Amino acid sequence: ITLPALLSGALAASPARAAPHAAAHGVSPRGRVVRSGLVGVVVALGVVVAAYLPYVLGSRGSVLGYLSGYLTEEGYDEAGARDRYVLLRLLLPDAWALPATVVALAAVLVHVLRNGDQDRRERGALLLTGAAFLLLTPGYPWYALLPVALAALAGQPEWLGVAAAGAVVYLGGPATPAYAAAALLCLVRPLQPFARHFAQPFAQRLSRRVRARSGRAGGPWRPRRRPGAPAR
Repeated sequence: ITLPALLSGALAASPARAAPHAAAHGVSPRGRVVRSGLVGVVVALGVVVAAYLPYVLGSRGSVLGYLSGYLTEEGYDEAGARDRYVLLRLLLPDAWALPATVVALAAVLVHVLRNGDQDRRERGALLLTGAAFLLLTPGYPWYALLPVALAALAGQPEWLGVAAAGAVVYLGGPATPAYAAAALLCLVRPLQPFARHFAQPFAQRLSRRVRARSGRAGGPWRPRRRPGAPAR
């Protein structure tokens, strides 16, 4: 899930920041972004293959061990069995949770590839990984070590709520409120521009109203004093 984020911005309309370096080496800006991202993906996959190759040669198909049984036991193949997909199940039937997760992660990946910051690819990796956690809602806090590390690299501490939600579930707390709170915390930063956009006209209207009152009164506006009330 995290590796495709190395290609952040590869589908951007105009990867301009890569242009000076790319022009000096006769490579298009997009080509430079894609090539550098692919190098990272290939190296990471090579490390995984090299680590698993001896076990594949020795045990072949059984190298996957109890993976399929674990996924079934934890409820990833049947949403209603455990506290998996709790946020999606608030909106969708249980049977739709897994397909909806795949579609949502694909949409996040496309967003990262089109709008990701080529110079801060850890942010794209954090968005992809954090979205996977919020969609899958795992119940073990140690799974969240990766988003914790990415949150530190990206300077986005709001994603630490994902790890806290996993800890709450592991200790027997309710999964839905824990992951809902984590999701709301993660939305604070993206929603700030919209909040400023809607709050600014209101603040301007309030300021004009205060100035209008001050002008009618012939001086600064002050709250009215009730008859008989002591002057301050």
